[in-house]
Amino acid sequence: MTELDKLRNQIDHWDQQLVKAFEGRLETVMEILEYKRKAGLPIYDRSREEKVIKRILGKLNKPEFKQETETLFRQIIAISKKIQSKTLFPFNIVLIGFMGTGKTTIGKLLSKGLDMEFVDLDTLIEERLGMKISQYFEKEGEAAFRKVEKAIVEEVSSRANIVISCGGGVVLDQENIANLKKNGKLLLLQAKVETVLERLKEDDTRPLLKAQDLVVKIKDLLDARGSLYIKSADYVFDTDGKKPQDIVDEVIKRLLNH
Repeated sequence: MTELDKLRNQIDHWDQQLVKAFEGRLETVMEILEYKRKAGLPIYDRSREEKVIKRILGKLNKPEFKQETETLFRQIIAISKKIQSKTLFPFNIVLIGFMGTGKTTIGKLLSKGLDMEFVDLDTLIEERLGMKISQYFEKEGEAAFRKVEKAIVEEVSSRANIVISCGGGVVLDQENIANLKKNGKLLLLQAKVETVLERLKEDDTRPLLKAQDLVVKIKDLLDARGSLYIKSADYVFDTDGKKPQDIVDEVIKRLLNH
């Protein structure tokens, strides 16, 4: 046996130890999850990750491997969170609601906190179209856009363990809602007209808000869609006067309780 073969055997040995330790860690993660569920304790502690990383790096014998060790353990923690999320939320988390209610912001925070992939339908549509939605509206009209939106909703709805942020008009077609509900729970984010106006007043990318009297336009759209939002939602959340992270905590708590 050559010296290289001996070194490779050492690598194989350490790989086996890593696999064994990794399996043991994941099993313990699931035991902790079950304990917290039974005891009614909060599932996620946002400060826990940094404490774990700090403790691990403090025990490192080879400082030259600090960056690589931190990268490895952050990935391990992310995998642990993903497994927890699959267990706790065996469905897609779908955010619906009027434009400006915080769907993208809340969706990204949920995605990060639960280590679930985030899909913004409007962004995905623009990538497929190769242009802004506002440009497509002007060129092809709303009916053509809704057809494209419907096809992408059907496609994305077939995926699993993702957070989906929907465009404000997705509720106009009940086939969209039926597809999204096949594998997801629909969370309606609400905000007052004044809040929506404040959030969107500098936004010139919304084709349906190109009107002289923006307040009237927003009220008209909300009146037309309000009952559809409520009818489609599994959960309803008010976002007025709340910090995004507080809304995320509320979402997770309510989903866990049900």
